[in-house]
Amino acid sequence: MKLVRVFLSALVLWVFCLAPPCFADDTEEYNAEGTRIWKMLPRASEMIRHPSPKGWEVYNVKKQPKTISTPEVPGGKALRLKVKKAGANPWDKGANGKTQLATQKGDVLLGAFWARAAKLPEGTTETRLPFHIQQMGDPYAQFKSNEAIVTSSWNQYFIYAALPKTFKKGGVGLAIHLSTAAHTIDLGPVYLMNMGPGTIDASAMPVSTVSEKLQTETQPVSASASQPATYKMLPHFQKDLDNLQAKLPRKGTLINDPSVTVAQVFGDNENHTLVDDAGVTGGKALEVTVKETGLNSWSTGVNWPSMRAVKKGDAVVLAFWAKGISAKNEAQTPIISPVRVQQSGDPYEEAASSAAYLSRDWKIYYTSGVSNHDIAPGGSGVSFHMGLTKQTLRLGPAYLINLGQGLDARNLPRNKVTYNGQEANAPWRAKAKANIEKYRKGNLTVKVTDASGNPVANANVTVEMVKHKFHFGSFVGHEFVKKGGEKNTQYHKSFNESFNMATLPLYWQDWGWNGANSFEGNYRETVQYAHKQGIAWRGHPIIWPGENYMPSRITKNKGKAKKQREQVLRHTREVMNFVKDYEPIAIDVSNEPRSNQYFKENGNPDLVADVFKAAHEIAPDIPLFINDYAILNNGGVNQKAIDFYHDWIRTMRWQDVPLGGIGFQGHFSAGLTNPKRIMEILEDFGQYGLPLHITEFDIETLDEGSQAAYTRDILQAAFASPALEAFIVWGWWEGDHWKPNAAMLREDWSEKPNYKAWQETIKREWWTRETGITNQLGQMSLRGFKGDYKVTVNGRTVFGTLDDAGLIEVKF
Repeated sequence: MKLVRVFLSALVLWVFCLAPPCFADDTEEYNAEGTRIWKMLPRASEMIRHPSPKGWEVYNVKKQPKTISTPEVPGGKALRLKVKKAGANPWDKGANGKTQLATQKGDVLLGAFWARAAKLPEGTTETRLPFHIQQMGDPYAQFKSNEAIVTSSWNQYFIYAALPKTFKKGGVGLAIHLSTAAHTIDLGPVYLMNMGPGTIDASAMPVSTVSEKLQTETQPVSASASQPATYKMLPHFQKDLDNLQAKLPRKGTLINDPSVTVAQVFGDNENHTLVDDAGVTGGKALEVTVKETGLNSWSTGVNWPSMRAVKKGDAVVLAFWAKGISAKNEAQTPIISPVRVQQSGDPYEEAASSAAYLSRDWKIYYTSGVSNHDIAPGGSGVSFHMGLTKQTLRLGPAYLINLGQGLDARNLPRNKVTYNGQEANAPWRAKAKANIEKYRKGNLTVKVTDASGNPVANANVTVEMVKHKFHFGSFVGHEFVKKGGEKNTQYHKSFNESFNMATLPLYWQDWGWNGANSFEGNYRETVQYAHKQGIAWRGHPIIWPGENYMPSRITKNKGKAKKQREQVLRHTREVMNFVKDYEPIAIDVSNEPRSNQYFKENGNPDLVADVFKAAHEIAPDIPLFINDYAILNNGGVNQKAIDFYHDWIRTMRWQDVPLGGIGFQGHFSAGLTNPKRIMEILEDFGQYGLPLHITEFDIETLDEGSQAAYTRDILQAAFASPALEAFIVWGWWEGDHWKPNAAMLREDWSEKPNYKAWQETIKREWWTRETGITNQLGQMSLRGFKGDYKVTVNGRTVFGTLDDAGLIEVKF
């Protein structure tokens, strides 16, 4: 009783003294209802908003909603909202109940509200309203989502979520989306209760009420069953789900509402509408038209909220219905790439990712994986990225199932990874073969003479390549040379067997070149070691001009353009003055210019150009590269990204920037680009007469067969492109790889199929080994791959180099 009295006195104080504005509703009834809810909760809580329905913040309505009298709800008042027709999005019209006190990270927030339908959609007995605990400003992150099944009777609906961060008053609250149908909705009092931090037992929480009739028409689910306790599965979705779960290693738990009505379209270059389609479960589809290609895959897309947490180690499977209508790309194929199960806000960590190339018929597509992250309840969801191409497609229901711990991701369902151009007789292969013969090989003559200079005939000659002229390399991380100089013997042995160059880190973040927890010493030792061992190397990168990728010593001076300029140029000179003495073959001066334009946006529009000029002044013989992504991957259809890169390069050249090379990242998953298209893009950028490098290649997939096949094919396409001088993988050993599934060697150093494809292509198919006998002129001629050679004649060995043409003399 003492706790109740404390709660009631606090409640009265809240109602009369703290809450602006002060409402004249029946405080006694609000107190009674607040006490009832308070007693239902598993621990003491604090009410953090005034419950009066007059406090609902309604948006996108032409007329101020009426307040009506209704004795059936506490306080006797409700807000009446008329929606004349369904909107393009459920959230086009809505009502928000915001907190009026601050909340802290980890607090558990409960929302409770009363609702009924004063007018139902024609011919129905219910209407449905998505509601969420969410952030009340951009990006409107949803921390828990549910759906209110609203009838003509008053019902009470509950939702709760643990908050992933601290919010000021009004920064978080309960949001109800009203534009799901033509209806009139009455909203009664709304309560927000802060239960403080700590784990909540779901079985101890209150659940939403529904009418007796509704309970007989749906399938009520207990907290221990395969759906969330407050979600009522419709029969047609349940049948779909049963069929899906029967194919899984275990049944798992559905953690989202599969109905397409809860999907949320984002982006500026799109049109979308909810359409009737008898070909898909539920008979409703979300049709989306992407009107313009975006700069990024996520320029246009669809988010689908989840309702439960995903823990590190949980296996998740997404199964969704989709259908392609039309697309304006090379393959005329609608593309969703990637499809991600991910956090709903920054840093958008993912639990699973794939791509879907859509058929013209309805099909189920899969995305699956094991999460490497804890994702808060309501803080996860599905994001369909559609911005890569102009297209029209339809989405049907989507089922996100958490299978829990202890499953191998390789045993989960997924789309088979395929790509255009993988056929053995694909036309690009003949061109690639001809180009390799023309551009990557030369004529080598071995000439054998005696001490007097006379030709030696019939001498036995062995010619063996020892190193390619072309750079086949890998990024090496902090395990290559640990701080203090310690080296991993197996790591180095494997590197030397696999690559002839390395990309070395020069990152400038706080953990980078000279941050508080710096790897600077490690960076320096790695550069020195590579130079001492004669390893060709390139550095990556001097600057990365995005606010999230910059050291705090620079970002803390935001608004001080002159100061930031001095800091950036000082850093550039410091790094270049060090690396110039260790003979790098190239340096990435700036990274990802399309999506990282911090300086341009903060008073230094010419700073990146000036960084190139400052670096060139110090080391005029070192090629200075730019590096960007989304050019080669995802089908090579991101024309806006390609056009941006051309424009950036031309602008730099017009400004006399000493650009020395062009880099292309190549991070792939299921969106594997036709090798023919790879060759076309590289040929297009060859117009500038600059060296080209594929700087960051990997394929993150569990389909190891396709991973190996594409590794072989993209190598062929790249090696056949005459302007390309380097092909660099972004790590190869699973024990030191940013995406372990993309590695070529497992953590125990055993070989994956993609490693065998790499070695067989480079060390067998493109490796010259020949034996022969000299002719009467003392010569043996052959055509070989350009590079360094060892020639042995009658036990005597010499070394030489083959470029377009070469002569290696052996004298006795």
